[in-house]
Amino acid sequence: RWTGSGIPHVLADDVPSAAYGQGWAFARLNGCLLADQVLKVRSERAAFLGPGPDDVHVRSDLVLKFLGVYANAQAGIADLRARAEDGDADAESLLAVVEAY
Repeated sequence: RWTGSGIPHVLADDVPSAAYGQGWAFARLNGCLLADQVLKVRSERAAFLGPGPDDVHVRSDLVLKFLGVYANAQAGIADLRARAEDGDADAESLLAVVEAY
């Protein structure tokens, strides 16, 4: 539910459902920010947004690729998936949000 001022109020019967609702609300309110973060993590800002002023996107992509940010994120999602498959309800709800976006 959302207030008239656009504030999300997540109501849920359990923590995993609340976590899913919170993730959904964040994505709805911050879709552009989320999309930019995805491009950053994947080191694809320059490919989609151009080099940027003073090649800022190119430099950012190179640094994040060198640091292995995307590879670490993929490893984290694999761990989350394994925990969800082992019955961790919190991990399952977070994974559902990640896969929804």
